[in-house]
This record gives sequence, structure tokens and C-alpha cells, in this order.
Amino acid sequence: MDATTTPVSLVANPSQIEENTRKTYATTSAKQKYGRNIDALSLPTPGMQGEDPTICLIEEEVDRGIQYCLKSLVGRLDLVKMDLNKVKILVAAKWALSGECLITPLGRGYIMFKFDKEEDYAKVWEQGSWLFDMTLKFCV
Repeated sequence: MDATTTPVSLVANPSQIEENTRKTYATTSAKQKYGRNIDALSLPTPGMQGEDPTICLIEEEVDRGIQYCLKSLVGRLDLVKMDLNKVKILVAAKWALSGECLITPLGRGYIMFKFDKEEDYAKVWEQGSWLFDMTLKFCV
């Protein structure tokens, strides 16, 4: 073998391929993960101000983020006692929204509710805290 060739692993037995791709308990029972994939190269390079790292935020991006969150509320629920699907069902029944509501877990029990209609946002905000399922309190 010369220096320009790289070794390639070939599978002689087709059953070995199935063995490597078969489902396991871990892959089938894993909870859905939330978040986003971010290319680290697209992030700004931090500068330094004294000993503290700093970054410069692009004003248009900040404004876009503010606009995205204008009709959003963040609350906290104990997601150990209740999963996200049950939260969606209870919210639909309890709030009786006229529009859509996007529910996004933020981690550590915090959930963001993004409303597409101003009147739905105002109704939920004005009511203050909500009691779900007689055990869980949603505080805004």
C-alpha cells in the first residue's frame, strides 16, 4: 500500500450491517431533544475589555429577536410531573385561544409560549398565574 491510499473497511457479511443499524432500547426510548444546531464558525469572535470577554451584537439581529418575542410569555412548570404534550393539551383546554400558540421548552422547567394573536397574549398575561391539573402552577 502506498502513501496516497487510505485503508477502507469492507463488510463481508451483510448481517453485520443489520447488526450495526438495529434499534436498541436506548435509541427507541430516548426523549425528543429540543434546541438548535449552531455552527460555531458563524458566531462572532469575542474581544477583550480588560480581563472580560466581550462581543459586539448586530443591531438588526437584536431587533429581530425582540420582534420575535413581543407576543411571548415565559413561565415555569415542573416537567417531571407532566410532559410537554400534556401541557399542550391543558393549555388548549384552559386558555381557549383564538389563534396558535407555539410552546418551546427553554430548559430547567422554563417554557416559552409564543402567541400569534395579540388578544390571546393579553388574555393570558392579564390572568396572571394559572393552575394546571390541580398540582402545577404556571407563573408568568
